[in-house]
Amino acid sequence: MTRDRTSDLVSCLESHLDHCRRHGRNPEFVVLDDSRSAETEDPTRIALRQLAEQFNARIRYAGTREKRRFADALARESSIARDVVDFGLFGDPRCRLSTGANRNNLLLDTIDDLVFGADDDTRASAAVAPEHINSVSVSPEYEPRAFWFFPDRLAALEAPRLFRRFEHCREIFFLVSHKGTLNAD
Repeated sequence: MTRDRTSDLVSCLESHLDHCRRHGRNPEFVVLDDSRSAETEDPTRIALRQLAEQFNARIRYAGTREKRRFADALARESSIARDVVDFGLFGDPRCRLSTGANRNNLLLDTIDDLVFGADDDTRASAAVAPEHINSVSVSPEYEPRAFWFFPDRLAALEAPRLFRRFEHCREIFFLVSHKGTLNAD
């Protein structure tokens, strides 16, 4: 997911593509661009073509033009009113943010596929936490999850590199972990 942040998107995808390459994987990437102008979308398209060539990756892109074509087809092929289709795929024009509508595009595009969604300000750097215990426990607490926070951004960015120094803190391929959480093959 992106909007008007081509350089952030490129950094994000480079991170995810490199992570997949290190783990011998080549999933398809789908970029949904919520930008509102061709001036922003065109450089993004160019950057994605370059990344696809550099990493030999499958990257699909949908900006305003592609989403309009999809909305036209959805309205034409279904019994859904056009204003409902537009609201679901583009949001309410009176609202500044349309993140949910952008995600709706992804969900409709990937029906029957396992999907991992990420925003353009994320990086693929996953590691097992140092105090991780491979077990299941039962808790009477209302909120049984444990949360672990880094003191600052630099510590968070350095952590995966530090974790790799310890056997029990190995880097993990996040898509396999995600797939396991979904209980999928």
